[in-house]
This record gives sequence, structure tokens and C-alpha cells, in this order.
Amino acid sequence: MRSRVWLIPLIDAARGAAGPPAPAGGFEGWLDGQLEARGYGLGLLADGLAGSDDPALADAPFAEYGLLNHTAHRLQLGLAARGGPRGPVVDHGGLFEALAHALGWPKGAERARALAAGPDDRGFVKASNGLAAALGGRLVAEALPADHPLYGHPFHQLLRWVEARRFARIARALADGPAEPAALHRIDGLAATTRHQAISAAIALAVADGVIDPPERAMIAALMKAARLDAAEVAMHRAEFDDPPTPEAVAARLADPTARRFVLQLLFLAAHVNGRYHARERAFIERLAAASGADAAALDAYEAAAVAAYARRPDLVEQLSLGKAVSRLRRDLAGRLERAVRLNSRRLWSEIQETGELMQLLAAAAHRPLTPEEEAAVKAQLVDVCKAIPALALFAVPGGSLLLPLIIRHLPIDLRPSNFTDEARPGAGEGGAAPGDT
Repeated sequence: MRSRVWLIPLIDAARGAAGPPAPAGGFEGWLDGQLEARGYGLGLLADGLAGSDDPALADAPFAEYGLLNHTAHRLQLGLAARGGPRGPVVDHGGLFEALAHALGWPKGAERARALAAGPDDRGFVKASNGLAAALGGRLVAEALPADHPLYGHPFHQLLRWVEARRFARIARALADGPAEPAALHRIDGLAATTRHQAISAAIALAVADGVIDPPERAMIAALMKAARLDAAEVAMHRAEFDDPPTPEAVAARLADPTARRFVLQLLFLAAHVNGRYHARERAFIERLAAASGADAAALDAYEAAAVAAYARRPDLVEQLSLGKAVSRLRRDLAGRLERAVRLNSRRLWSEIQETGELMQLLAAAAHRPLTPEEEAAVKAQLVDVCKAIPALALFAVPGGSLLLPLIIRHLPIDLRPSNFTDEARPGAGEGGAAPGDT
């Protein structure tokens, strides 16, 4: 970071973008909605620094932006969870205290509480700068750098979601004074349980086919390191190689649907990390999904969402060195969906023929390139058609439109532009006609 006290301008920016305060009741529902709206549910965060006029924040390079953006969202959530901004001194001290607890630094939390109660003078500024520098340094040390192999991975997305949720809960607990230690321990325990269950699921999946390959061991070691587990926690997970949890046991501890989605996306990638997708691994994922209340269509939707997320961020695929795993995941999903399209092609075509505008657009596509607006209309209407066919409902989930070429490929109409088909026909060329033309 350019400045050692970068937390201070970030808090100042957060005070102007905190949004409405959390309601007195229904806090957990409010928090779920906030996390979803900010992009944590999909692992693709909105711009939490939008509108900031501080050049050190607005012009931050990519290597710094991820941490700044994630921290900005946490600070905004923390302010809203505390009931909204209350004044610079109180807000700085309160957010510093919540951050110190989140970072496992109780002495820092004591310093922050004293800071919030102190006068706004030169002594306050010096103490505030010192605490901001110390907390900022700890945040940088604990964050995954942008060039880390797991940066942007579903597990990293899960960790950020857990961190944001945990921080908002801590800020809420500290809103009206020191929190009971038991309350803070409970918040920490909920966060730790989610992290541990994700790692346990990855271990159980690796064991499922009876062979734990070096790439699988390396991946699990990377997960444990990214989660910053201590020696006792690492030993606990290593024991699971000999006694892995069942899919039902994992599902019982993954009650939150967002956590479940991240874990299933993690498992889809983990199943391909060694270059093959064993039937037992697929069976494990299906049992986990079923135990979580997700049917086969929902499981395919999770898989499609994982493919769609990486299609939107090819830069992350390259950074993660996951190109081969993602390609295998996409091919495996596409093969299953293609079979579903073939089996339902007659009903699909019948539904399309009943949709006047869509039929006209498809016919037009056979003779000329569609405009961007027309292409968007085709996608939207094809998605609506697929909703009427249960086996193809997957195409209607977020990201499902990326798979629409599978549908178009099996329609009984050539949707390539006419000039392309002319060039592809034998004997066609400039000024000439294909055999049989009159």
C-alpha cells in the first residue's frame, strides 16, 4: 500500500457509503441481503470504492484493489450493523475495535476502545494513525495476494464471504459496549465451522475414489494454509484422510445455501484437479447435494454457475493455473447437457415454433448476422422456452445463457449467416456457384 494509514481514508469513504442502518430486528436476514447485494453470494464483489475521491483508493492497482474493495465492504457493513455513522471519533474507534477482534488481536481492541472514548486532539490523531498502520499491516499480511494460486478460487470466495459476515456480526455485538466473550467466541465458532466443513468436504472427495494423488494433497494443503489453520486444526484435518466425513455429515454442518454453493463449486474443481473425474467422486457430490436438499437439476445449476463465473473471469483461470480443470469441468457439463438437448429436441422445436418473434429471429439469423439487440432477444426468449421443459430448465439459471450454443446446434435450422454457409459449401467461390445451383 502507498500509505501505512490507508485504513483511515477507507473508513472516511465508508462513512459516506454505509447505506441505511441495520434494523433492530431480523439482523441475520438483513445481513444475508446485504452480502448478496454486494456480490459476496456469487464471489464477484461490486465496486465498494465507487465514488471515492481519494486518489490513493480510486487509482489503486489490481494487486491492492482486491483487499481495498473487500475491506471497504466490511467497513460499510460494520457501520450499518452498528446503527449507522455516529461521528468520526466513535466510528474510527468502533471499526478499529471490530477489526482488531476479527484479526485476533485483543490488545488492539483495547486500544481502539480507549481511542473511541478519547478527545479529538493531536494525541488522538497520533494514536489513530498508529492503530490504523498496525491493523492495516495485519490485514495485508492475512490477505491472499492477487498472484496467489487460490486467488478468486471458490474457496477464496468462501473465505471472503465468511470474513464479511463475521465482521458485521462482531460490529453488531460491539455496538453498545464491550461484548460478552461468549458472544464473540460463538461468532468465531460459526466462521470456523464453515471453513472446516469446506476443507473436510475436499478431503472426503479426494478419498472417495480410493487414491489420493499428489495434486489432491497439494490442493488440500493450499486450502488449509489459505484458511490460516493452526497446528491442532491441521492435525484434525489430516486425521480425516483415514476417517473422512460422509457427505451427509458435511451437509448437516452446511446449513447456509451460500456456503453450500461455494463448497459444491469447490468440489467440482477439486474433482478435476488430478486430470480425471471418477464415478465415485461424482457420486459423493450427488450425495452431498441430495443431503443438502438439492436435486439433480440444482446440482447441474451449481456446476453451470461455476463454469459461467470462470467464463466471465478468464484472467482468474490463468492466474489460478486452473485452465485444464475448468476445461474438463466445462466439457463434462456440456456433454451431459448436450444429451439432454438431443433427447428433448422435438419438444424444444415445438415450443420455439409457437413463439412468433423468436422464430422470426432464428430465421433471420440463417441469412444475416443478428444485431446485438436481436442476439439478446434470442437468448432471453430461448431461456423462457427452456423454462417450460424441466430437463432444460438449467439454461434458465444465472449464467445458463452461456450454454445456449448447445441448444442452437441441435435445432433443425442452419443459423449460420448465409455468406458463411456459401463459403463453406464445396465448389462455392467468388463469382461461382456450388454444384447443383441453377
